[in-house]
This record gives sequence, C-alpha cells and structure tokens, in this order.
Amino acid sequence: MNAWQHLVAFPSVSWDFNWERQHELISRLAAITPGKVIVHQPYGLINYGLRDVWRKFKSRQMPQPQGFQNPRHPKMAFKNPFFVPRHYHTLWDNLNAHLITKATGLPLKDCLLYTTYANGAITKLLPQAGFSVLDLAQRRQAIPELSAIAKATERKAVKLANAVFADNQATIEDYAADRSNIHYLPQGVDAARFQHATPVSALLPWKQKFDFVAGYAGSDLALDYPLLLQLIQQHPNVGFLMVGALDHSALHGLQNFDNVHCTGRISFQELAHYYAVMDVGLIPYVLTDRIKGVFPTKFFEYLAAGLPVYGTALPDLLPFEGALLRLMAHKHLPLLELPSEALRVQARALAHQHSWAARFEVLKSFLPPAR
Repeated sequence: MNAWQHLVAFPSVSWDFNWERQHELISRLAAITPGKVIVHQPYGLINYGLRDVWRKFKSRQMPQPQGFQNPRHPKMAFKNPFFVPRHYHTLWDNLNAHLITKATGLPLKDCLLYTTYANGAITKLLPQAGFSVLDLAQRRQAIPELSAIAKATERKAVKLANAVFADNQATIEDYAADRSNIHYLPQGVDAARFQHATPVSALLPWKQKFDFVAGYAGSDLALDYPLLLQLIQQHPNVGFLMVGALDHSALHGLQNFDNVHCTGRISFQELAHYYAVMDVGLIPYVLTDRIKGVFPTKFFEYLAAGLPVYGTALPDLLPFEGALLRLMAHKHLPLLELPSEALRVQARALAHQHSWAARFEVLKSFLPPAR
C-alpha cells in the first residue's frame, strides 16, 4: 500500500447538481489530504457524435451557469478541461487520459485517485495512481441505457482498483465473480444538521390545512408514480410536500391536488428546513432491477429529522422494517399516521448509529496513510 499526498476525485455528477454520498466522502477525504485536492467534472459513460464533440470544444471556455452551490472544502480545485466525449476506443481513451492527466497537474503516483464511475480513460489512470478507490455510485450492470462495453469496462475497473466500495448489496453481487473483497459502505447522515432545523415559515399556513404532512425529497427518476398517486388519493386529510424538481411529465399532474405542494429544486443548505415541515418521510420507489440497487440517502436523513419512513421494499432497507420503516406496495398500502413523540425520539436515535463520521472511519481503514 503506497502512501499518498494529493487527492484526485472523479464524481459521477457535477459538484453543484445535488448532494450525494460521493460528495460527502470526497469532502471528508479533502479534509485529511496533506497536499492538493483536484475535483474533475464528470466525463461520462455514453458516446456522442462529432457534432457534440464540436459543441464541447466551442463551449469549453464559456462561463458555467450559476445555480445552487454545494459546500466546498477550501482545498478543492475544480477542473473542466476539454475532452472528447467518446469512450471505449484506444485512440479516444488514450487521448482523454492524457488530457485529464495534464489538467490534473500532479504526478498520479503521489495521488489517491477516488472515482465513482469508470469509463475507458479513467480505467487507464487507475494503475498509475499511488492508490486507487472505485466507489460504485450506481448499479450500472442493471442500467439498460449503458452499452455492453461500458459495463465490461466497469467490470475491468473493479478488478484493477486497489479498493472497491458499494453502498448496496446488489452491486456487490453483480461483481462477486470478479472480486471477493468489495466493501459494503452504506449511506450515512450528519444527524445534527436535521435535528434542530426550523421549518420553512412560508409553508406553515399550508401545513395547518391538514392533519399532518408526509414528505418526499429528491429527484423523480425512481418514483413509482401510480403508487404515489394512490397514496395521495387515499389520504385527502394529509398534506404531501414534494421537495425537488419534478421533471417527469407524469408527475406534473400532482400539482392539481389540493393536498400536494411542490417546491421545485432547493439547495442542500435548505433541505433540513423542509424536513422540519414534515411529519413522516416517503420513499415510494419503483422496484426495477436498477432501483433495487439504490440505498436512498434520504432514509437516514428522514430519521435524523425525527420522521418515521414509509417506503417500498428496497433490499438494503429491509433490515430496518418495523416501527420506523413501514413497507408499502400497490396491494398493501398502509394508513399514514401521525407519529408519536416517542417514535420520533427512536428515529433520531437510530440515525445517530449511522453517522457519516462512522462511515468515513470505515473508508479510511482500507486506505494507506497520507503523507
């Protein structure tokens, strides 16, 4: 195991798009890095045509649109070099690996390379790093949009990386024949952020119209819309707070219900204050093979805010089934209930057992020392 001085990180989504497990862990790695911290833009997994290559070339120096900004460690330097949006061909992979290395500006042999995805170029960089970590952020073997060669490249990266982590058991099972020592590192929570937040004052008059509020926070990519619709229709006395952008056309109709309020996209810093408006948390995910490989970040966040959870039977959540996680399905839709104060206390206590600080200690235990 080689000691490392600098950190080079490859998150699979842009830093300010949302806040995920990978952002949390990269930020904590940055805090213990003795040298420089380089965070690259996502370079993608899907091939695009020559017109997109030209557009990328023309736009490489254009100012990026200003939106929400996630927390950044002072050491972080963000890199957005030109690259060719083509993968899985020796010419393009070698060229992109060269462009990425040049933009990094550091000897990779002195770096901890932390990546949450593996295209052809990044896979070429893994053996060059002082120590390489592949933290699998999605169950990509179950994503139909990805090509066979993209999935094969990730399988190769799983074999090459010095350490491999996943937050769900399905992904670990996908690579059981390739590697026996993939480490299970589930989601966590910074519980203090959610325990003492003040509710969004503008929503309090709306909340008073209902017996209590059930809330969902996140993207709409995994939502089981028919199940959610059934839940809303069955509980006209409950307010449903949908926090985040609803881009899927099927979900636009939710805004026509008197007991539904949609916020649109909010910042990471605001999230806890929206949780403070809720009384129970919802995870109504559709159970496809891809989504069965999801461990929602919001699960422990809900608990930290004192919210018991109603969700579908995601495999990694099943061990928590009980008073704090009630499972729901189309043929089994439990009645939403206002939680007691004792149940809220129990929820917060469970969240404390799954802190990001504890998760990060597990990650560090598999890394060589920094120097």
